[in-house]
Amino acid sequence: MSERRFTGKRALVTGGGSGIGQAIALRLAAEGARIGLVDLSPEGLASAAATLRAAGAEVSTHVVDVADAAAAAAAVREFADTAGGIDIAVTAAGFAEVAGVLDVTPEAWRRMIDVHLNGTFYCAQEAGRLMVAQGRGGAIVLVSSINAFAPGKGNAHYSAAKAGIATFARAAAFELGAYGIRVNAIGPGVIRTPLSAWLTGNPDPAAAYTAMTPLGRFGEPEDVAAAAAFLASDDASYITGHLLVVDGGITVGIDFIPQG
Repeated sequence: MSERRFTGKRALVTGGGSGIGQAIALRLAAEGARIGLVDLSPEGLASAAATLRAAGAEVSTHVVDVADAAAAAAAVREFADTAGGIDIAVTAAGFAEVAGVLDVTPEAWRRMIDVHLNGTFYCAQEAGRLMVAQGRGGAIVLVSSINAFAPGKGNAHYSAAKAGIATFARAAAFELGAYGIRVNAIGPGVIRTPLSAWLTGNPDPAAAYTAMTPLGRFGEPEDVAAAAAFLASDDASYITGHLLVVDGGITVGIDFIPQG
């Protein structure tokens, strides 16, 4: 990585123990950022932190369930206190679950909203408060999904949570811009992580999905990490309130014309 856009910056990444969150942390660290990793899994955090440190990054870890408002806010403050401030916050904590509209339980609905939407809010709100107090602006990047505007069968609760994140990004950007804080969201399509292995590792459905994707492949965590790094950097200094779709083009259109 030749660019060092984040030298001297302090970046907190939730969901940093695996998948997209870990890839984002690695990308930010490769460009010079000091990293705070937040995750529910101690094992995932330890593994991700070891990988980052092996690459020369300065890392702190925070075992937290982001659905716990007090614990989530405390983790953000703890990182900022340890690192001497916070310049970037990325909320990537989440999980996947399939349940139809008529089958999803109240408990499953609440857990999905609590982790994705509420957890995003708790961490972003505290990061925003600290950035305002610091008086030098900052960047907040929220991980949403293409399901925010293109739901799939069996993920109504996930889609609702991700739509909330996308709208929250716009609302927060509207209010925090006056403090020099930019808030944007990313809308990934299917990214090759353990959470999507049920599709990416299943030959027939995988072939059908990639055939519908203009770029002809699944996304990789590094694709999302590159988008997050852009939005967190000064290269995006006049971009706020935006949902950046990273989906290989699958939501661009539908081909109704038989081929061949």
